[in-house]
Amino acid sequence: MAGFIAVVIIGGYHRAVAEQEKRDSDVKNLEADVTRLKEQLTDVPLLHFIEDGFYTDIRPLTSEDARGRQTSIGNLSCLHVKFRNDPKRSTTNSIARGILAEIVFLDARTDAVICSALGRWGDTLQPPQLPPHLTPADTLTTVDFAIGQERELDIAYKYPDEQECYAMSNDTYGRPDWRYERLRTSCNEIMVRVRLRGVGVDASWTLLFENPNRGELRPVSWTTGTIQKIPGK
Repeated sequence: MAGFIAVVIIGGYHRAVAEQEKRDSDVKNLEADVTRLKEQLTDVPLLHFIEDGFYTDIRPLTSEDARGRQTSIGNLSCLHVKFRNDPKRSTTNSIARGILAEIVFLDARTDAVICSALGRWGDTLQPPQLPPHLTPADTLTTVDFAIGQERELDIAYKYPDEQECYAMSNDTYGRPDWRYERLRTSCNEIMVRVRLRGVGVDASWTLLFENPNRGELRPVSWTTGTIQKIPGK
């Protein structure tokens, strides 16, 4: 009887040890899974709106004849925004690839949609500079953001002595004077919804700017949930 009891006790002990080892193994596997999930959540691109990157400037618009001679068309008031890829971890997975900008323009007073367009990335080739076998849809609509890289998105422009302004896109270059009717508006307060989409990226911002009857475009605010005012505006 004593031997039988000893066998039972020893067997129970070994089973308890085995069960504890299995629990310890399960905990370690769970911790490893949590670590991997945390890495996956942070091992991605992260595009930020650059706070002082919502701005306007004056840029000349010119035309070029067959001999390469430049003719001035006018000076445009141009509105831009800048974004930076600032991921939490710097790995090859943190590069933002194939980023497309979808832009919708609305009358800020009524929320009525004015027009929509695919965004024009300012540091890409201008459509007339493309080789004949390529189109803007092939090469200009999407861009990559390296880790820490900034890129500028062109939003709108106007002739300061006119009431109308225009949304900017690669289609703009189809008109020598850039007066592209489909993207024209005379609204005084314009809301712009910008959505950036690509591999590992889907982020949106809302911009507000003023289009005075005469004069330059004026950035007012941007939001990613809480409106951020532009200093001095």
